[in-house]
Amino acid sequence: MKYSSKIICIVCVFLFCNQCNHNPVDTDSAKNTDLSLELLWQYPQEEAIFAEIAVVGDTLYVADSKKLAMLNTSGEILATFDLIKGPGFGKLIIDGDQICFGTSAHRGLNTAFLYLLDRHTLQPVWFKSEIAWAASPCVDENTVYYAGLNEVKALDRATGAEKWSRVTGGRTAYNPVREDNRLYFLTAAFRSDGFLYCLDAESGQIVFQDTLHDIESNGQFGGSVAGLTLSEDKIYVSSENRYFYCFNKQDGSLLWKFLGDSPLETTPALSDGIVYTGSLNRTSYALDAETGALLWSHQDDGSLKNDSPQFYKDYVMFVSSGILFYDKQTGYFYGDIGEKRGYGAWTATLTLDGHIYARTYDLHDGHKGYFSAFKLIEKEK
Repeated sequence: MKYSSKIICIVCVFLFCNQCNHNPVDTDSAKNTDLSLELLWQYPQEEAIFAEIAVVGDTLYVADSKKLAMLNTSGEILATFDLIKGPGFGKLIIDGDQICFGTSAHRGLNTAFLYLLDRHTLQPVWFKSEIAWAASPCVDENTVYYAGLNEVKALDRATGAEKWSRVTGGRTAYNPVREDNRLYFLTAAFRSDGFLYCLDAESGQIVFQDTLHDIESNGQFGGSVAGLTLSEDKIYVSSENRYFYCFNKQDGSLLWKFLGDSPLETTPALSDGIVYTGSLNRTSYALDAETGALLWSHQDDGSLKNDSPQFYKDYVMFVSSGILFYDKQTGYFYGDIGEKRGYGAWTATLTLDGHIYARTYDLHDGHKGYFSAFKLIEKEK
């Protein structure tokens, strides 16, 4: 039997679009609510910096290519620290009275830096250089861990002295996670496999290692440039080969995987039995955290990259080139609330009291960038 190529094409397009906008359920309460942003204050910012913004109580920390700044939530600059070289990279890790973060060397610089500072004064405890590509850290009570290009190291938190090091395969583009005496992190490589690593945090010995394959038909990289997320017994991983993976946290065995529509570079987020991620093809996904079943998806403008989805009340916020809000259970789309005010976004942090601190740019003049503070406004239609 011969089939019309036109019919086959229509069916393929239907199936693809059905995954991109998968049955979000409209609820009356969601449909009757309008979300918008009230601008509280902003500072001009010349560069597109993707390092995340940290919020602790009423204090903000934000890094660009020149400084780390500490501000209060009214926008008053309390202190600054001059970076030696390179833009801030990944998450700012705040633990107790200290802040730890890395910079990148990928803008023509020959080294990345790793800093440990007093978070109240921004005075340095110590810093490290001669780090290839970038430094992505995490900390525990006595140790600073960082992963970069083909290596992971553990340093004494008090002195910065090396405790152990291990060669890895590929580059780590997001912060490791330390839990229950284990260190978990991901690597990626161009046209080569990347890996999920689980190490003994005290010795650096490998507990298990899973391959995140380079699949040429699915992308240019193997592995992951996102961060991983842990639950009580699972590891959730977004990958460059378009698959979203769920592994057993104890032994690294694969529990399930879900195929996205393009490389997945969004660090997963978990809430109420649902795990959220996003793709470079502009698609936000909500999956059942136990089974991997697709609950809802939605395609909008702008690739979804490193920013992890964030939660406030019954909303989930994704950051692409905009600030996207959904009902986290049903997938009802409230819109790009940044676009409503004329702003795009490079990165944004949503707080528990409904404030959003973001690196934004003017949609009508992309050369005008800002560090902006907003309040989320909810109104009945």
